[in-house]
Amino acid sequence: MRTKKIIGFEKYLMETLSKDTESRTYFFNFFYEQPLTTQIALMRKFRGLSQIMLAHKSRLSQPEVARIEKSESNPRIKTLQKITQSLGVRPVLVPLELIPYLISKETTQEGKQYFNNIACGRRK
Repeated sequence: MRTKKIIGFEKYLMETLSKDTESRTYFFNFFYEQPLTTQIALMRKFRGLSQIMLAHKSRLSQPEVARIEKSESNPRIKTLQKITQSLGVRPVLVPLELIPYLISKETTQEGKQYFNNIACGRRK
């Protein structure tokens, strides 16, 4: 299954985040503060997947993926596990006081390489 072609704002966002540390810091701060459903939608886009592709990989229906991303449903843990496994991520509980530390770690050179390889690299 092919990944979705990156165009428009998504392409601009990827290019900006891979080059600009300040933008990356702002984005990680934004990302960590979002509800899980929004994080799923963002991660799906980073992976270059459409809702249909993610649904297929997760063995769910596309409307179910759409409802989850819009926070219009209360998905079971098993459903979230299918989605996160298909995205190659793991849901983790992070204490709020650690979020600034995690963001600062992501902007180090190691964090930059991680972002470029994991978030952006799989799209090629």
